[in-house]
Amino acid sequence: MNRTFLYQLLGIYALLMLLPGLSSQVMAQSSDQNYIQTAKVRTSGLTTEAAVNTAMGNKSNAQVTIQYLDGLGRPMQVVQRQGSPLGKDMIQPIAYDTLGREVKQYLPYVSGVSSGIYQPGALTDQQTFYNSPPTGVVGIVSGSGQVAYSETKFEASPLNRLQQQGFPGADWKIGGTHTRKQGYGFNAASDVRLWKITDTGAVGTGYFPKARLYTDTLTDENGNKNITYTDFEGKVLLKRVQDNSGYLSTYYVYDELSNLRYVLPPGFTATVFSESNAAFDRYIYAYHYNGKRQVVEKKIPARGWEFMVYNKLYQLVMSQTATQRAKSPQEWTIFKFDELGRPGISGIYVHAGSAANTSYRTVQQAAVDANSNLWETSILTGTGYTSNTYPTSWSTTLSINYYDNYNFPGGATYSYGAASTMTNGLLTGTKVNVLGTSNLLLSLNFYNNKGQLEKYFSQHYLGVTVSNGNYDEVSNTYLFSGELASSTRKHFAGGSQVVQIAMRYLYDHMGRKTKTYQQMDANTEVLLSEVAYNELGQVYTKSLHNGLQTTTFSYNSRGWLTGSSAPLFALQLKYNDGSIPRYNGDITEQKWGTPGSLGKSYTYSYDKLGRLTDGVSGTGNHEKEISYDVMGNILSLKRDAAVQNYTYTGNRLSSVSSGITRSYTYDSNGNALTDGTSTITYNFLDLPVTVISGGITTTYTYDATGNKLRKVTGLAVTEYIAGIQYAGSAIDFIQTEEGLVRKSGSNYLYQYDLKDHLGNSRLSFDIFNNAPREVQHDDYYPFGKAFNSWTFGQRNNYLYNGKELQGEWGRYDYGARFYDPLTGRWDVVDPMAENFDHVSPYNYGMNNPVLMTDPDGMDVDTSKKVLPLSPVKPIQLKEVVIKSGNHKGMVAYTVTPLFGEGSFIAYRLPEATRLAGQAAINSTFTTFTPLGRAISVVDNLLNLAHSMRMANKTIDDLKKGGKSEGHTGNGTEIINRDGGIQQADKDFDDIVEPGSERPNKSIPGGRIGKTQDGKTVNVRNKSLDGRPTLEVYNPNARKIETKFRY
Repeated sequence: MNRTFLYQLLGIYALLMLLPGLSSQVMAQSSDQNYIQTAKVRTSGLTTEAAVNTAMGNKSNAQVTIQYLDGLGRPMQVVQRQGSPLGKDMIQPIAYDTLGREVKQYLPYVSGVSSGIYQPGALTDQQTFYNSPPTGVVGIVSGSGQVAYSETKFEASPLNRLQQQGFPGADWKIGGTHTRKQGYGFNAASDVRLWKITDTGAVGTGYFPKARLYTDTLTDENGNKNITYTDFEGKVLLKRVQDNSGYLSTYYVYDELSNLRYVLPPGFTATVFSESNAAFDRYIYAYHYNGKRQVVEKKIPARGWEFMVYNKLYQLVMSQTATQRAKSPQEWTIFKFDELGRPGISGIYVHAGSAANTSYRTVQQAAVDANSNLWETSILTGTGYTSNTYPTSWSTTLSINYYDNYNFPGGATYSYGAASTMTNGLLTGTKVNVLGTSNLLLSLNFYNNKGQLEKYFSQHYLGVTVSNGNYDEVSNTYLFSGELASSTRKHFAGGSQVVQIAMRYLYDHMGRKTKTYQQMDANTEVLLSEVAYNELGQVYTKSLHNGLQTTTFSYNSRGWLTGSSAPLFALQLKYNDGSIPRYNGDITEQKWGTPGSLGKSYTYSYDKLGRLTDGVSGTGNHEKEISYDVMGNILSLKRDAAVQNYTYTGNRLSSVSSGITRSYTYDSNGNALTDGTSTITYNFLDLPVTVISGGITTTYTYDATGNKLRKVTGLAVTEYIAGIQYAGSAIDFIQTEEGLVRKSGSNYLYQYDLKDHLGNSRLSFDIFNNAPREVQHDDYYPFGKAFNSWTFGQRNNYLYNGKELQGEWGRYDYGARFYDPLTGRWDVVDPMAENFDHVSPYNYGMNNPVLMTDPDGMDVDTSKKVLPLSPVKPIQLKEVVIKSGNHKGMVAYTVTPLFGEGSFIAYRLPEATRLAGQAAINSTFTTFTPLGRAISVVDNLLNLAHSMRMANKTIDDLKKGGKSEGHTGNGTEIINRDGGIQQADKDFDDIVEPGSERPNKSIPGGRIGKTQDGKTVNVRNKSLDGRPTLEVYNPNARKIETKFRY
């Protein structure tokens, strides 16, 4: 019998392969089928093949997946043996048409057996399952015209391009009118303006002739179209989206080297511009490059120019925003790296003698180029690093990261005797500046031999004091399979322990979290929450506080949440079944109240762009008659009987009038300094520092990663310590995964939040006489203003989207930005505005606040419509793009979603690096930080984030594997290689340096990176002849020297 086992740390993945006709001694997989069997062992101590086989026969000991293959090696059925909550096999049928295409993608189903054997009647069994599903699973009844599969209609050509996509249910199936469609073609004459770069800007010189560009037309389920125009090299030149009166156009303008130079959103309509024009400043994205094709100057609408300086290793070492340049002397944010290219120090450098609003970028670049030192090395004094790279001195240290060991200043402040010494490549410590001071907060990370974070210490700023006695200590334990089993946090102030929070977690045989326990100090442990899943693994019920309040969830055939029902609060959502149906996931009706009495409601209407136009309430609390300009800036909004009218200068709000007119002013970063009622100042992170409103001053204190540490309003002081919130010198409350807990004498009183699909706190209850007691309820207008609010006792201010309301000036704190629910806009430009270049950088949630959220103020999250309460899954690899206004980085991490969706969370760079070292952050404590806010366990992150993947091939190696077609007129060598886009991507990974890759937003699926010798590598998925290409650009010769076609 042929068996191959592949063992992997954290749970030991065992891969078992058997040849056709050979059976296993302990498995019941079908011996007459080809298959590959994979198991994740969940039990430790297995050291022999026989022990592994035995474990694989018990669902509690191993998660077993069997993939059955046909004679061509194609998957035809995937069986997750005993994968359902009741221990039955979960089966994914796969079928092909006569051309070998997977036309129908069937929903998984649960069979009546638990042996893992191949099911020859899987398609019939699947339909039977959905015709009469088990409790909690939506019925998809074939007799009523519904289908339990997605279906793809392909183009009848050798290209096999997708033409139409259907989805489960009746309304979305192929043959109906609400499928998603894809069309292909060419441009018509006078369709697309032809832009040319000039010395000062760009000019539209006419139009592209007919059939010179590809067009891709996507029609959504509502029949609205998006059209993308690309040239024969694969560059996107124009995107058009359908609105109520036609189409809105966003142009992309390139220079002769195919660098994206300008993005012209719908608000810009002229045919010529220079960079000195007012319209340019208000609407256009602009990029300037150096000879290495690195962006050295960047302009975002409503913001001033941002400057970047790089070293010879292509690392960003200095950056400057417009507000930093407006100072005299000017400031720069600096970044220093260690010898392995890992972030070491960030800080603020003051350029002595520099005049305000004058460009010194080339001066700084020359200074960097003149310094032969490219990295810092570890030392035992000062910052813990040398100061050899330029600048060699700076005014403020923002953050310091330490790796590999604890031989750095402060590394012995706290200790853990059981810590592993296998820490190479791991983040072992950080120091983060308290902005406005010279204080640095220390954190130390200690790991076990698997690289899991077993204990960490983190200093806090309670009482405006940094000391070794002000810290938190967190201890973690893990299951053999990698899940977090327990986490205990001890909170110290002044050297004395103030509180201990002990968390304990239980999981089912598939690694789905089922129970969360919490114990405060020596008090009785509380079952905080218990989750039950339907047979497909969707969350079905969730019970709070020892089962005293249970919420039941329901879904439709698309997996969209349709309802949640608890005795105190019930919610119903409608999509295609509302009075004004929508088919793309937009919510058309919301009803709420208590089970059997959903007496309150909203009915929603949208324009063709999916922007909310009316939110009509059954209780008279309307936000309706909403109109927008072409950039998505709100022009008018009627709330109840009062109409708000907005005026703008570009995307910046100039005034809002509703009886009284409020005017706005801004700084050069696009931050609102005044709004008619408040005056605001900001720090270098564009976060508010002081707010004067109604004659009262509120002052905020942050650390350099953007974490809010302290708020002072008059004599009221609030301190924030990762979910522990102080009022004055005493703890006010401690946030939990499900609400908060307040201390009462030696006891703790739990308060729970029942939330809607957006995470809005709708009803809070505590426990009185061993029964739930309502203590607060809040309803919300669509854009977030609360109404129908009632409170018994102390009020919870974590309301809309679960964010804290700043009652002093009416904003919600999202972490990276503060949001105004009265205007439905942000006060600050989106740090990720380039990802949404067709809309205003001040808009909230793409103007669809009923469906979309912005978890941290940086990025729109639309996942609420698809399984917002997805079950905990086995650990999965994810990639996080770390975003902030001034610096970007990339980190890979693993995440296990909690009861909320497995979010794609963004962090500011220094904090992301710190979090990376905390390879298994306790979900309890990240739930209420700006870094987590409802996510989960991070496991073994640093092994991914800082692993050294070296380029393992050269360009000459690729040439040897291809066939040369000679050289073009400009000297570019053309090489043919087989393998299509998959091989192009693989070749890219083989020759570029790790960490040098960045997305190419101008080319769908495009990638850009650097080789070891500084050449730029660019992958395009479509070229002149329709084939993918990989281009190698030589910055010294200033040309593309080699082009590979696949």
